[in-house]
Amino acid sequence: MKPGAPNKPLCRTPVAVNPINQAKCIDYSRFSKETEGCNCKSQPITSLSEPIDSVQLSVRDRNCNTDRRHRHTGQNEEISHLHGALNKICIKSSGQKQSRGHLLADKCAFPCALGKTGLTRTKQEGDGATPRLLTRPLYGFYRTDREAKPRSRLPFYPLRRNMGWCDAPAHPSYNRLVHLPCPDSHENMWREDALYDLVLVLDINISERIRGRGSALFIHVARPGYLPTDGCIALSKPHLRQILNGLTRKTRFQIGA
Repeated sequence: MKPGAPNKPLCRTPVAVNPINQAKCIDYSRFSKETEGCNCKSQPITSLSEPIDSVQLSVRDRNCNTDRRHRHTGQNEEISHLHGALNKICIKSSGQKQSRGHLLADKCAFPCALGKTGLTRTKQEGDGATPRLLTRPLYGFYRTDREAKPRSRLPFYPLRRNMGWCDAPAHPSYNRLVHLPCPDSHENMWREDALYDLVLVLDINISERIRGRGSALFIHVARPGYLPTDGCIALSKPHLRQILNGLTRKTRFQIGA
């Protein structure tokens, strides 16, 4: 993370995810288009012509572990049942702690963790804040060794050990999924803790990227006690699964409502 990097637009990239290629593997071409000038040993994940080396994603990957029990993060909340598709979801600060909030969906309120410095309208890389904005969900990832594939109208893909997310503002693949190893600053998507067991990617600084305006801003699993995040929104695993079940491409997230 490099605060103070020049705020220059990188590109305007379409972000809709292509459907599964039934013969080969998942098309990641919408995840990362910026490949020219990449200094990584492995290029950003791009297309069927450049699959993920030894962990090519197949149709079997898409449907695996459907009967696996999903683990719990330690929170024993009562489950509130949502009904049907969710058109709009609001995320508000609790008012007591800047890093705590509530996600409001279909007349249900779910506790959530926010960035350690609260909400902001001027998001910068490394500031620890959750941006205030209106956005949409794109796609997600899940750990097949720990989780069943989420029930969702959005595409969800298995995480692999060689997946990272670039957070180096000067890099051509800034705020993009990349192969590991990568010498530039990045997050590992395969974690020892449970935070990325379920991950929803939001369209925050993705379809129109600006250097230094934030990267890897997801909705993911909360730490026990809803400890602060580095800018993401975090829910308990049972609550996150409920939200994923109601999402569509038309769903909008109002963060900081």
